[in-house]
Amino acid sequence: MTQIDTIFAGKLDHVEDFKFDAKVTAVFSNMIRRSVPGYELVTAMTAVFATGFFQPGTAVYDLGCSLGETSRAIAEAMSEHNPLIYAVDSSPDMTAKCRENLAGFPNVHVATADVCQLKFEPASIIVCNYLIQFIPEMERDNLFKKIFDALVPGGLLLVSDKINADKQENNPKFVRIYHLWKQIYGNYSPLEIKQKREALEAVQKPESKLSLFKRLENAGFATPELWFQSLNFASVAAFKL
Repeated sequence: MTQIDTIFAGKLDHVEDFKFDAKVTAVFSNMIRRSVPGYELVTAMTAVFATGFFQPGTAVYDLGCSLGETSRAIAEAMSEHNPLIYAVDSSPDMTAKCRENLAGFPNVHVATADVCQLKFEPASIIVCNYLIQFIPEMERDNLFKKIFDALVPGGLLLVSDKINADKQENNPKFVRIYHLWKQIYGNYSPLEIKQKREALEAVQKPESKLSLFKRLENAGFATPELWFQSLNFASVAAFKL
């Protein structure tokens, strides 16, 4: 049974930096649906993209897999192909729950690892959903280059992430509307929104679409395309020609 996220519901004397620990893992399924507009659509469409561009004999990677919902969606959509899926996350609490959730999918291999240190097998699909914002900025270019090198020709990288507005002066406007969305549709109180934002400030570093596209192009992806955006969350498809 899904637990309701009440981590920031009470007034905290000290707001600690956000961690993907056991406390967050227990409520994460509820938390992400109430925090990311379009989350379920992005998960479903990630599986559609993966099905459309998977190449037999190659691997699929779900980087920053958390509880394994994207890996599950891909495995279910591609059951007749039975692809080898590597679900990777740096949080031991997340991967422990992910293994439990995906116990019925022997083709999904769950690993606890730093994605920046990962040694990739040749892959046709690599997914980074809501991961890059938590990768240190100085490591993002190297990660994208490693991903590009791991993909076979015709391979696809899917990136969904929180973003800043391309025009800096518009960012506070979109943040305000995003917080209003969390109040109206996520049923979070202003106190919860404020305290969670404080917790995330030191560990979550979103960048603009322009910056993200530049990183992808510098890594070798010639034509990254935005395929979905809701408020300050964007989804990009980047193909290796």
